[in-house]
Amino acid sequence: RCRIPHIEATRTTTTRTTVMNSGMGYSGDHKPLKLMLIVGVTIAYTAYVGCSGLLSMNRRFFDIENDFEANNTILDHDLEINPASFTFFVVWGIIYVWQFLWLGYALSTLCRLTKYGYLYVSPNILPASIFFFFFINNGCGVAWFLLYQNLYIPHACAALAMMAFTLYLCLFISMRALNKHGEKLVEQQKGSDIWMIRILCHNGLGMYATWCTIATLLNFATTLVFWANVSNAMASTISLAILAGELLLWAILDNFVLDKFTRYLITPYIVVVFALVGVIVKNWNPDTRNSIMNAVLLGVASAFLLIKIIMVIYRHRRNPVDYENKGTLKPIP
Repeated sequence: RCRIPHIEATRTTTTRTTVMNSGMGYSGDHKPLKLMLIVGVTIAYTAYVGCSGLLSMNRRFFDIENDFEANNTILDHDLEINPASFTFFVVWGIIYVWQFLWLGYALSTLCRLTKYGYLYVSPNILPASIFFFFFINNGCGVAWFLLYQNLYIPHACAALAMMAFTLYLCLFISMRALNKHGEKLVEQQKGSDIWMIRILCHNGLGMYATWCTIATLLNFATTLVFWANVSNAMASTISLAILAGELLLWAILDNFVLDKFTRYLITPYIVVVFALVGVIVKNWNPDTRNSIMNAVLLGVASAFLLIKIIMVIYRHRRNPVDYENKGTLKPIP
């Protein structure tokens, strides 16, 4: 247990007495399985990031079944929508760091008490299912790399899609949990935790999920070129069209349907804008259809980002999602 013997024992006894006197339930014990899951996923993610770096530096080591030069012909093939190399370096670097930040926050909840118990236990602001799906995400990431490096591109595309899907699930579960238990955090004077979850967890996962979605579309275009005999230009156009549809759908859902959950989630728009800038930097040619389409999409994404920022500021001033006016709180049994 994460306790300093004398101080924590006194604090726990005082907290338990206060809660019992107020007639509220108290769950002051650890949940070993969830505790091990949080710690285990953090260790697994650390190993995953380390392995990803090592694998990226040495393609030949995992070139199991195919000729290395033939691999490079496909792996280094330039689509008309491939972002510049700096885009990958910057985005992946930020993603890796951001995931460590929210996992670090999750670890901090193992040792922090509320009058309902340990913060990771009650209120259940970070359900165990988040860590379960994030662990699956790491496995899909390893599978994607091995499949892609060995030219199982369609299978690698499916693995990337699963990475994005598991991150969507993590986001959904986390946002639902915060909406359900946010008032308890306010009651415990832990409003800062609400913002930690929004900034570190929601926006970190949102950035990761968006980038995996874009990467899936890049892999999908490669699959069309080499496995369906679609031209480079047409495959790139198809992927851009899908991205445009996804962006429009997300903007509508985000601003008008899911606002109470996603109001402070901004990173998806930033990632799309940055990725499209990277595409223009590398592939700009005013005489090609995809360059024009990419420029238009960049303008739309930038407009959506600006609208999102304005709406967040306006709505936060007029009607903040602060969980302070939801009536009488009920303790977790």
